[in-house]
Amino acid sequence: MSKKQLHISDKKGINGIRYSLIIRIAAKRSSCIVHIEDGENILVPKSMATVMKDIKPNYLFIKTHRGHIVNANKIKHYHKAIRKVELINGELLPVSKGHKPEFIRKYKQL
Repeated sequence: MSKKQLHISDKKGINGIRYSLIIRIAAKRSSCIVHIEDGENILVPKSMATVMKDIKPNYLFIKTHRGHIVNANKIKHYHKAIRKVELINGELLPVSKGHKPEFIRKYKQL
């Protein structure tokens, strides 16, 4: 069965964020900030590597930079000349040289 949520544990319990609502995930030291469609930002006490392991088999997310993961379904446009991805909320994020081949491969599969 495929998991449809990113689960976040805290002292009060476990919360879930539906993958379909996530626009992007940004690294912040040893934690991450999940940016969701309603404009809310949620701090997740997990490293970027841990979050990628949690979501990789369940939903189409693409790492564009060492500090950014984007939901492929939330990409509006890839600006090849400036190597930036534009998301549906208007944000422009960098696509690093090292992550560009994997980003392009996955983006073309959409």
